[in-house]
Amino acid sequence: MQTHNTHVAKTVIGVLSGTDPAARTILDRSTPLREDFLQALLAGPSFGISGRRPRARLNKKGDPRPTDMDLASFLVELAKAPQSVIELPAYSTALPRAIDETVTNLSERRYGQLLGLSSHRDHFSFGVTLEDVSLMQRSSLEADSIGAPRTFLILDHNGYWHEGWRGIGWQPKKVERAFRERFDLLEDPYHKGYQYFVHPKRVWSIYSRAHLLLKLCHERLVEESEARTKSHQSGHESPAALTAAGKPEIRTTFTMKLYGLKWTGEFQSTPLTVSEAMYYSWYERTMQFFVRANEYAWYQYGLKDKVVATWIKGLSWDIPHSDKYQEAGWLHLPHRTSLSFRKDIIVKTVKAR
Repeated sequence: MQTHNTHVAKTVIGVLSGTDPAARTILDRSTPLREDFLQALLAGPSFGISGRRPRARLNKKGDPRPTDMDLASFLVELAKAPQSVIELPAYSTALPRAIDETVTNLSERRYGQLLGLSSHRDHFSFGVTLEDVSLMQRSSLEADSIGAPRTFLILDHNGYWHEGWRGIGWQPKKVERAFRERFDLLEDPYHKGYQYFVHPKRVWSIYSRAHLLLKLCHERLVEESEARTKSHQSGHESPAALTAAGKPEIRTTFTMKLYGLKWTGEFQSTPLTVSEAMYYSWYERTMQFFVRANEYAWYQYGLKDKVVATWIKGLSWDIPHSDKYQEAGWLHLPHRTSLSFRKDIIVKTVKAR
């Protein structure tokens, strides 16, 4: 819905119109997406610990309390640092994986190098992917090996803390250690005392230039990877795929889409090189994590009141449909563009993998 006194920030207008230099690069399929360009996009959002001022872990009476520093910001810092190692002191999946006699679990503690941050394009499951060195893989043809990539849930598919997650530990780097000392954050070896996965103040982030660019770039990476790689699989759905075999579950799906932007050009006809495929895949997963985390913040803290950012004045959400099981809305923006959301309550059966 639009009123006569409409005002949208110039930075957002630049993205919607395609005049923003970064948006112009993304929207032109013939322009290569270099890794330095993708890195600059990730540096734009205010995810991480820089500029944050969390409350101390002790109240005025000296009693411990959950920090209002969100866990996702610390995970982003870890993902930025090379060769970060994470430990899960105890972890149980929603359901055990399908039996694999070639894999032996050497320890209840799961630990290894952080390979990436995981999210789901439809659900609100979030997690971490590790090179899990608590696993040994046996082979009849080659030597046995230690370690295998595994994704571990932190939030389940409905966006709640995963019941099988019992904390997460890591050795703080120099910058994080100084941050913790400055704000008197107690030593919490397994980082279980978090009030938020994503901070409520990110509720306005879906309307920002940084978010819109990441959302566009993620879409471009997915489409280009599919066009230039025959066996590419998009979506990265690993965090939400574990559930009881044959057991129906009630799930919430929530998606947001941006319409009306003008794409130009054609993708290169040559296949992605090995190095291109590797960094496309990493940036695709990481950008999806950022985008979905922002959308999760709006879903948790802005959906009920249909919150719109202060830099978008005179516009409000049109809600053509809303009931107990489904809700959808449109925010009509300048240059004949629009942002939409859709929420569905579904019953879904997924077998363990």
